[in-house]
Amino acid sequence: MNTPTLAAITGLLFCSSLVAQAEDPLPQRLQVLLDSYESEKERVLKPIERKLDTALVNLRNQYTKSGRLQDALVVSDLISSRQEALVVTEAPVDTRWRWGSGGELMLKGDGKAKHTSWDQWGSWKRQKDGSILLTSQYGDSTIKFTDENTAVVTSKKGGGSTALTKVMEE
Repeated sequence: MNTPTLAAITGLLFCSSLVAQAEDPLPQRLQVLLDSYESEKERVLKPIERKLDTALVNLRNQYTKSGRLQDALVVSDLISSRQEALVVTEAPVDTRWRWGSGGELMLKGDGKAKHTSWDQWGSWKRQKDGSILLTSQYGDSTIKFTDENTAVVTSKKGGGSTALTKVMEE
């Protein structure tokens, strides 16, 4: 990646963090610009992240096979911390999730949530532990991500749970 591209990405990251701190709703054109930036950032960075993850797993396996267990443990710890960071920071902005017991859940970037069986919009909010508090007309639930494509949603009222699977856009 060239220096001007890195500078542009860094500048946009800084600007988007400032905008994220704003309390009032964003003007529509600004929101469109930021959504476009987030989509492009994900498109560019995802393959690089996957390549690094694969390389780390391969390196850990090589160290393990050659008996370098301490080195393998260091790489394994790095893999674990990257996965934890992904689960905590991966924002489910404008994603759709197949609800294991039926229907589909949509999570919007503005904190709104809607299941196909709900009469009205609910909301979602990221918690400090990386989970999501989902509030709907039926009460509160907690979503815990197992990776970037799967999660478990648990009702706070009844304690029942079901799996969520991310719907991949084609």
